[in-house]
Amino acid sequence: MRFFQQREYISLDYARRDALRVAVRRPRPRPRPEFSFEKLPAPDVESWHAKLGAFLEAVGTRREPPTNGAAGRAALELASRVMASIQEHGERVQLAAFASQEKAGK
Repeated sequence: MRFFQQREYISLDYARRDALRVAVRRPRPRPRPEFSFEKLPAPDVESWHAKLGAFLEAVGTRREPPTNGAAGRAALELASRVMASIQEHGERVQLAAFASQEKAGK
């Protein structure tokens, strides 16, 4: 997965479990940009195992888990809104027609 931002690029590799940030600086006296590379810390444990472990810990100790139900609902609502926005944009730019043209050309 890759994220592009102004003057920054972040690459996540879930298979290798690593992340890299490339920052771009353009110093005033020099015309060429400078790049800095930083390997970002990544946990050794797989994400779902960590979440399941945190949930079981919360159940066992009767404490609130790090991500509670309200946060889960909010994340689900946001994901639903993102998907609806993607679908709306696809309809607006007639993405289905483009996909049909691609199939016809093959």
